[in-house]
Amino acid sequence: MNFATFILKNLLRRKARSLLTMCGIAVAVATTIALLGVSDDFQSAVLQSFKNEGSDIVISPKGSLLQIAGDMNEAVADDIRKVPGVAAVSQGLLEQIAMEIDDNQVPVLLQGWKHGTFAFNDIEIIEGRPLEPDDVDAVMLGEALAEKMHAKVNQPIEIQDETFNVVGIYDSKTLLKRGAAIMLLRRLQDLMLREGSVTGFSVQVDPEIKADADAIEAVCERIDNLNDADGNSLNLDASSTDDYVRDNFQLKLTRAMAWVTSLIAVGVGTIGMLNTMIMSVMERIREISVLRAMGWRRGRVIAMIVGESIVLSIFGAALGAGVAIVGSHYITKLPQVNGFLSGHIAPWVIASGMVIAFFVGLIGAAYPAWRASRLLPSEGLRYE
Repeated sequence: MNFATFILKNLLRRKARSLLTMCGIAVAVATTIALLGVSDDFQSAVLQSFKNEGSDIVISPKGSLLQIAGDMNEAVADDIRKVPGVAAVSQGLLEQIAMEIDDNQVPVLLQGWKHGTFAFNDIEIIEGRPLEPDDVDAVMLGEALAEKMHAKVNQPIEIQDETFNVVGIYDSKTLLKRGAAIMLLRRLQDLMLREGSVTGFSVQVDPEIKADADAIEAVCERIDNLNDADGNSLNLDASSTDDYVRDNFQLKLTRAMAWVTSLIAVGVGTIGMLNTMIMSVMERIREISVLRAMGWRRGRVIAMIVGESIVLSIFGAALGAGVAIVGSHYITKLPQVNGFLSGHIAPWVIASGMVIAFFVGLIGAAYPAWRASRLLPSEGLRYE
């Protein structure tokens, strides 16, 4: 019998305990992969949204933690257009409301864009027509939202107790836009009582500097230093799209919460593994002593205990990864998150879960393996 088979047979001697320990590791790994996967998925969706419409720079109010709470004067767009290196500016108002769909309160993103701006570049009309400059009570629905609302073109829908006509249904490469509703900026400002207000600006830079990170950074600094007619700062915070997504407070908070929750789950899994391996060693004191008397070195005993722990962790991690993938796919079907998450889990997230499981096995076996290696054959054989 080779060493690997010996380890597997040891685990199969206590099938119930091995299975329960493996399930504990699976829960920890599934929690880690699911939470980190959702966080990464949402971050990717936000970055993809900017990239697909061709934005190079995102502008938000200085000191604002939440983009949706941003409040800037729409007219500032004229000052931004005059900044050297700026090719185009798209101002937008973003609101999130709750709509009752199929007896559920579902969060829906409302996007207000000025007609003709590059924000429309990322959408493709698949039914009906696009918004026209003179459309007042008109709205376009993303394909995912239209499906969720069972809405058709030329059908009236209620938004914030006002009636809008669905003039078009669109598709988009961006998940967040597929689950949103788009109307003209002025109409959304009226609807939300935010006349002249926008939550942010997107900027396209001149084509010759698009690939030059330093040149884009210089444009950001010029925008940050813009002043009004009285010489007061406009309090703008301009960042490249990559920097904006990386430093966004909401996304950082989401990642932090995912990691904290994951660490708690991993801590519980580690304690469970430690308990299992200690019990395993205590039950096999005589057996381990016999092995030592037969000539097994301490290193071989340690390798046996650590090997058993890591095998349990790896099988548990594989089970947990499968649960996380299936669970994430199922969660995206829930109306509360449909249109916000794709359910895709990046390979690096799954790899992280496997690495974490490996270290859980290693840490959980460290003390029991040390105890087992210190057993003297003479003491162990007298153990009752």
